[in-house]
Amino acid sequence: MKYLWANALLSLTGSASAIFTGHKLFDFRNIANPRVPDALPDWDSNKAARETHEYFLSREFTDTFAIMNWSKDVTETAPIRMTNSFNNIYIQPNTDPNPESSTFMTLRTVRHPDFQSAAEFQTHTSDYQHVAMTMRARTIGGPGAVTAMFTYWKPENSDWDAVQEADLEIRTAEPRNELRYTNQPSYDPVRDVERPDAFRDVTLPTVWTTWQTHRMEWTPGKVDWYVDGQFMTSISYQAPVDPAYLLWNVWSDGGVWSGEMPVYEHVEMHVQYIEIEYLG
Repeated sequence: MKYLWANALLSLTGSASAIFTGHKLFDFRNIANPRVPDALPDWDSNKAARETHEYFLSREFTDTFAIMNWSKDVTETAPIRMTNSFNNIYIQPNTDPNPESSTFMTLRTVRHPDFQSAAEFQTHTSDYQHVAMTMRARTIGGPGAVTAMFTYWKPENSDWDAVQEADLEIRTAEPRNELRYTNQPSYDPVRDVERPDAFRDVTLPTVWTTWQTHRMEWTPGKVDWYVDGQFMTSISYQAPVDPAYLLWNVWSDGGVWSGEMPVYEHVEMHVQYIEIEYLG
């Protein structure tokens, strides 16, 4: 398994590609020995789980990314405790009719009777200042979860209002042709109102249960979003300024934003590849 660095592998349609000098492509489309691990039934086993496939131990993955296993307790706004688990990130065989690839990477969240098992990975470093992220992905499963790709930076010892984040979020309780793009924070806690200039709810050209190529271009002063080469929106309000981490996750906590998944329901984000272009 090797990084595939040739631009010819992808048909990039974003308008800002020329400004990025660094390039990484993580290709999950033809990885040997795919395996779907059973969902682990209890909190401790999810916390103790390790990598599900040798790929996630390879330098190809670990030089850039780290899988998360942090947890959060029940709060007034998040009534289901949640833990991220290594067991929920794996390489899966593609059994589609006329498949686009032989394998893909899966991020999974599972609702158990008394907790939520989730999945997240991020870059090791927070030095991505202006970047394009592209992924070919789809989301499947029942209502009550969120699948996401985003940048993130929050100064140490600061409150939530200081966060800088540009995100794509699919909420599985919403219509399958809709998603939200946001430059966080989207909520003003002082006035107890949303910040409407911070987000866009868009109608997609196809449903997110089918394969789509999502692209984010964060350049100075704005974040542009594309799906399958089609421009979706641009958000200048609260565009990130400082260097940031890059993250992907699938989660639910029973709160208003994610909704509550039925017990034993799964939601999965399938990813064929991730491309990162950056100022090298």
